[in-house]
Amino acid sequence: MVLVILSLPLVIGWIVIGTAPTVQWLYFGRFITGFCMGIAGIAVPVYTAEVSSTSIRGLMGSFHELSTNYGLLFVFGLGCVLRWNYLAIACAFIPVLMVIMMVFMPESPRWLLANGYRQATVESLQWLRGEDTDILSELQEIENNIKSSGTGISLLELSHPFLYKPLLIIAGLMFFQQFSGYGIVPEYMVSILASAGSSWDPFSQTAVVGAVGVVANLISALVVDRAGRRVMLVISAVVMTLSMTLISVYFTVVYYDPQVDTTYICYMPTIALMGFNFGVALGYGPVPFYLASELFPMRARGVIGEIGRAHV
Repeated sequence: MVLVILSLPLVIGWIVIGTAPTVQWLYFGRFITGFCMGIAGIAVPVYTAEVSSTSIRGLMGSFHELSTNYGLLFVFGLGCVLRWNYLAIACAFIPVLMVIMMVFMPESPRWLLANGYRQATVESLQWLRGEDTDILSELQEIENNIKSSGTGISLLELSHPFLYKPLLIIAGLMFFQQFSGYGIVPEYMVSILASAGSSWDPFSQTAVVGAVGVVANLISALVVDRAGRRVMLVISAVVMTLSMTLISVYFTVVYYDPQVDTTYICYMPTIALMGFNFGVALGYGPVPFYLASELFPMRARGVIGEIGRAHV
């Protein structure tokens, strides 16, 4: 329901951006869309975790970041042919599509049972698992989890290891994720590639970089449950570091020697950004988000998970 409600202000925000007569209106539209995405950023992983079976929860968690990269690829692709204001209007149709699709989706079984809707919980689980699937054991597991964990948290409980340790882990991961350039690099990607001096259209290069992220997300989704979360994070961090080092070396050389011949090295920033996006999508993009829904008790995922994500 939260995701459905968010669709209206998201549409309004994108329309405000697309029709903004002044910079102030752009800020206002961006504030609306950013506010909504902040809420959706925790609601989506929590909903995904609660409707997924345990055996595929890691795989399903990867789809949060995969969808982000699909979105980037969609925007980068349209950005090759549309002005920014028309692109904003095109983005306004996505929340409408979300509403249409979410109408046919059931509410989270865990939320339904926690709020006393037992019959609706059975129907939701049966719809999610299939009509021929025995859901009694899973229903009992959810019920036991709710009884043992309760339905809320208090400030005093933040002093307990079962809450503050996951909180510190998620806050730390989100800190490093955001300060690595995770959210900023895509915003300036066209400018970075344009300043590299390549003859290749920077908008087309950006679309290719976005496609690399999608491929990396698919790889991550397939191996994350086997390789483990920590391994994926380490590999991701190494790839991101090497990529940022490469792009830093390129622009440092060009800055101190403007006359240097870049004919054979002008594609270094493109390769570096491909590597960076690949590294992000492999681990540091998806893993922190679904760890937020795995490490916390169900009753604390919404509140504590959002505190951990405050760096975003």
